[in-house]
Amino acid sequence: GYLPDFASGELWRFSLRTHRWKRLRADNWPQGKYRRLIHDPSRNLLRTYWDGGGQVYTIPDTGGTWSPEGGAANNDTHYEAYAFMNPLTSQLMLFGGYGFSTFRDDLQAWDGTAWALVGQSAARPEARFGTGTGSVAVDAAGGRAFMGQRHQGIQPGNYDDLWMLRLSDYVWTNLIPATTDSTARLLSAMAYAPHSRRLYRFGGCLPINDPGFCSSYSGETRIANPAAARVRWETLRDGARSPSPRALAGLFFDPVRLRLVLVSGHGADGWQDDVWVRTLP
Repeated sequence: GYLPDFASGELWRFSLRTHRWKRLRADNWPQGKYRRLIHDPSRNLLRTYWDGGGQVYTIPDTGGTWSPEGGAANNDTHYEAYAFMNPLTSQLMLFGGYGFSTFRDDLQAWDGTAWALVGQSAARPEARFGTGTGSVAVDAAGGRAFMGQRHQGIQPGNYDDLWMLRLSDYVWTNLIPATTDSTARLLSAMAYAPHSRRLYRFGGCLPINDPGFCSSYSGETRIANPAAARVRWETLRDGARSPSPRALAGLFFDPVRLRLVLVSGHGADGWQDDVWVRTLP
């Protein structure tokens, strides 16, 4: 989620069984630019970090007290980087970001004390920042991460693409080349379903170079097979009731019930406060 800068936020948990929200205790809230929540399933923790690259805090995913890890200095060199957990190393990782008038294409890992650059293949996604809570989808069993949607804010060079990162050796593969055609989207939410080995996306912003928040939003659900000879996004038909068009949502896979869970997002009438589910075949 997005956390308020230099203020104490609130921590809530949504039950996939009862479909109810519950507010959790969250003491010692970190003060500053702590804007993201990333779940660490190996330790049952939530992580947040100073946006730009800096101090990391953790809290049990059942609530409790925020605690600092290590003592990293805060900086603003990698603002809005793509954040995800590496299931092979149980490390928080960042790709790209923006700071001091420069877009980045480097990869970093948190070792529990500090951030360190990680060697990656020469072929890699072009520099970008990852505005949006669902910018990366991780295939834990397959040791892969999927990332796309190059975003540079109001700068030229925004486009839709798809890359796969092999987490054992950090080799990138370009699955879908850059496109700005009528199917291109930015700021859409993405999730991976291991039972079907498919990627899913919902919504996003169009046209692709529209600066700032969108003036036009997508309400499509899309699917792609990352193992196909030619990877491409295809639109899934929705039922009579479906989420309103939006960008910047969160999309998650519920492995117990084999369904997608869509949370919040920004649409034509502002921020949405809703949760939707879609059962998958």
